[in-house]
Amino acid sequence: LHNVAGVQAARVLLVGLGDENKFAEPQYRTAVATAVKQLNSQGGQDAALFLVDLKVKKRDVVWRTRQAVLVAHEVSYRFDQLK
Repeated sequence: LHNVAGVQAARVLLVGLGDENKFAEPQYRTAVATAVKQLNSQGGQDAALFLVDLKVKKRDVVWRTRQAVLVAHEVSYRFDQLK
C-alpha cells in the first residue's frame, strides 16, 4: 500500500495470517518469511517489522523476536562465494 493516511512510511506491506485459531509457531515463521521475501524482492532498504507484536500460542516476545531474526536471516541468505 502506498501513501497510507496517518503513516509516515512510503509503503506498507500487509501479510495474511490465516485462521486466528490455527495461528501458531509454523504460521508465525511463514508470515515472517513471506514478509522478508517480499521486501527483498521489492528492493527494500529498510523496514520495520511489527509481526513480533502478534500473539503466538505459548510463546513470549523473546521467542517471537528470536524467530523473526532467524527466519529473516534464513530467507535473506545468498551463497555467492563461488561466483
